[in-house]
Amino acid sequence: MAGLTSTSNLETLSQISAELTYKFKPGFIKVFNEENDLWQWIPKSRARGEAVRVKFHIGRNTGTERQSETGTIGAAGHQTYHSGYEDFGIYTAAIEVSDLAVAKAAVAGHINYEAWADETARAAEDLARFINMDLWGQAADAANHCLGILDALDQDGTPDSYWGLSRTTYPFLKCIYVDHTSGGENQPLDLAALRNLYRMIRHGTGQDLVGTGEGAMTFKAEDQGGGRIDLIVTTPEIEQAYEALITANNRYPIPPAYNTRVDPGLTDLVYKRAPVVGSRFCPDYNLFALDLRTWRIEILPQVLVDRNGNQVETDFALVLQGRADQSVRAFWRIYFQLVCEKPWRNGRIYGISHDEPTL
Repeated sequence: MAGLTSTSNLETLSQISAELTYKFKPGFIKVFNEENDLWQWIPKSRARGEAVRVKFHIGRNTGTERQSETGTIGAAGHQTYHSGYEDFGIYTAAIEVSDLAVAKAAVAGHINYEAWADETARAAEDLARFINMDLWGQAADAANHCLGILDALDQDGTPDSYWGLSRTTYPFLKCIYVDHTSGGENQPLDLAALRNLYRMIRHGTGQDLVGTGEGAMTFKAEDQGGGRIDLIVTTPEIEQAYEALITANNRYPIPPAYNTRVDPGLTDLVYKRAPVVGSRFCPDYNLFALDLRTWRIEILPQVLVDRNGNQVETDFALVLQGRADQSVRAFWRIYFQLVCEKPWRNGRIYGISHDEPTL
């Protein structure tokens, strides 16, 4: 590697990149997952196009009916779809190792590039932190940018569009939103707010939502609901407030069988079988209830060529840039996009204080 120059052919760089990726990806993924919250929970999907396509189902067949044996099957109408397209976000984390460090490893008799291991781990931490901020955040400009959870799960219509589609025109793009503030102040979390959120995700709001403008459509009450809460994510402070809330309401784990060790604490926090977890990257005063069936992270695989000439597909790739001055440079790279196909099956409570109930 110390002998690489900027004139090295692409095939050689790809071969070494494949070898480096194979060697360091397991450690990179370990560090990355430990530092990244939302990435671990949302299902992954391998994309097959140069851009991500999301198909929103905005109209449905309505021909269901009960009839006699000699009856005539009624008209079904037709289903309607609307598609959104978005580029992949390209995320990179650069690494640079000096020629002296590489040469010293070779002289010591281990040409396995141990000098890269520490830099790889540090790059994983940096990339995880950067991706976390985008996944939890909101994009001011969605072009070539990963859409975050705040783009998908709006705050009462804000932001006003998702994947370029107006939430006013297409109200099915709105999530179940509950404002928990009163008199301009955030309110402590209570079980009534969670029950209300769960009911609306499961059964809908009970009202038709009418769109406006060209191509307007009505999101019928009967088209809503059907969601479930697979995961509740919030800040660590609100997670602790929830723990205090259920303890104050005498929600304790079932005692173990006789003659076994007793754990006096809450080993897991759940609400209606959904784990309740806190992330330091979650926007403050928020609680999100996610239906994970509606989410995915689309990853565009990268193709590298190993030393045997075989093409290898990988999600994270350590791509060698070559030699510059007295150092060898490379960077981790991933192409991905966050997708929510049914925002209305996910919920959000805003305005939750950090106050804990008195035990």
